[in-house]
Amino acid sequence: MKVTQLLTSAIFVAVSAVIGAPSSRTEGNIAPRSVASGSSQCYFQCPSTLYGEPLAYKDSYNDYFTGKSTHACHYVRPDGMNVACAYNDDGSQDTSTGSDSTCPTQAPSAGCGSSNPNPNTSFKKRSVPKPQTKAERAIQARQYKPKRLAKDE
Repeated sequence: MKVTQLLTSAIFVAVSAVIGAPSSRTEGNIAPRSVASGSSQCYFQCPSTLYGEPLAYKDSYNDYFTGKSTHACHYVRPDGMNVACAYNDDGSQDTSTGSDSTCPTQAPSAGCGSSNPNPNTSFKKRSVPKPQTKAERAIQARQYKPKRLAKDE
């Protein structure tokens, strides 16, 4: 019984250590994103510094304010206050959404293109089925057993 409790405690501590402590630098979340804008595909990235000082990045999402799509980037200021910054597809700050005055005026962006070179890239992650190899298709065909209908006598 005690071994089970110790094992459970150890697993809980290990999972808490991995999940619990947020890091101050989350490069993966700040990475450039590919987002659809009308029929174009735009490439946008939340700013990571302001006047050379690193920003404490929190999260970002595509926001639809008054029917207009903007990119919302959220940060935590050194005084503990949350700051929301809104940007247009071209990376310029969107002032119509009430962005904080301490936000960087320009976000890194690569503009918009007419087509997306990678159709599996999107702002929100989605699952894409992996195509089967020739061997996997052969195994699946061998394992297929259709239901047999009962014969009426």
